[in-house]
Amino acid sequence: HAMQALTQFVGLLPALLLIICSSASMAHNKSDVITLYNGDHITGEVKGLSAGRLQVGTDYSQDILLEWPKVARIDSRYNFEVRLDNAERLYGNLSANDKNGELQFTSIDDVRTLDMLSVVEIRPIEETFEDRLDYSIGATFQLEPELRTNQLTAEISYEDRESITLANARLSESVTKISSSEGNQSESTSAASLKLERQRWTNRGELYRSITSSYEMNEALGNDGRVSVGAGLGRYFIDRSGMRLSASAGIQGIIERNALTDQEDQLSRSISNLSIGESSGTFATEDYEKWHRAAEGFIQSTWRVYEFGDNDMDITVSGNVYPSLSDWGRIRASASAAVDWEVYSDVYWTLSAQADFDSDSDASISGGIPGNPSDTPVSTFDYMITMGFSWKP
Repeated sequence: HAMQALTQFVGLLPALLLIICSSASMAHNKSDVITLYNGDHITGEVKGLSAGRLQVGTDYSQDILLEWPKVARIDSRYNFEVRLDNAERLYGNLSANDKNGELQFTSIDDVRTLDMLSVVEIRPIEETFEDRLDYSIGATFQLEPELRTNQLTAEISYEDRESITLANARLSESVTKISSSEGNQSESTSAASLKLERQRWTNRGELYRSITSSYEMNEALGNDGRVSVGAGLGRYFIDRSGMRLSASAGIQGIIERNALTDQEDQLSRSISNLSIGESSGTFATEDYEKWHRAAEGFIQSTWRVYEFGDNDMDITVSGNVYPSLSDWGRIRASASAAVDWEVYSDVYWTLSAQADFDSDSDASISGGIPGNPSDTPVSTFDYMITMGFSWKP
């Protein structure tokens, strides 16, 4: 079941790459003028401000990413959507003010002076699909004498005025070398996950509606495949240049196949074969419920910090808790942390940690089904720490 799940997961990766490579048509002329505090002037196309970096397209080079605190002025004749650190959204024209660090914003019915450090996001009104898309691809690994861990990750986000869609994929394999009297042996466990979330709001500074779905598989926790779909409410508690903190809570339904259902299936086959013969036993096995259905609550949060210097650094910490509403006493949880340090343009050195917990995974194996031990060691807790490289264009 694990290999079949991995095959299905890998089959989804081409679709992710197709989304990454998709783009649409033309943007406005490269006539915007950006002035830095050091006196440099850049003429090009303001493609947007996000995560504390201003993206500028030019005719003479690839897109330039400028650290927002280093930008003194912007002068453009095109219209933009501007979001402030108080979650207010404005739609109009940006032009330079007489004073560095300030923007003159002109809309249909208003003219305002904005402190540039209060601006957390700028998006051209004429933006294309590609402008709204943000993605990263990473490969991390861990090499030790007795342990080898490989991991591939991909993240995609697509944001418009009233919503954001997030996709996160992870595929990992851990190989442990075990020395015994019979010689050296290797034990391998795999894990995979694909998570999708769509957030939609009327006012981003208030609550947003969240729809989530995910697929997970983790051999170390006895999880041969789990699919979940849920909905809830969330909020951005901090949403400004350099830092973002959000949290959401809701209810979801899951359907899963784990080591417990596999062993119950084997036990059902054995009992049926002994009592009423092989043919009836086959019928009982086919009709036996192999998938477990349950309802859960979920509480999830993400904290992200962006630090700028000669080499940019991003720090992301997230945590999720899933208390079961139908299997009383069961709690699942996961946590992850990643530090990305830019070593070359768009290339980051990444140190990451991932931990998963299921209070029932080990108990489901050891209790209630005598004489059917699991071939794969299963525990309630699984973790990995890896390092490698990520590409974030």
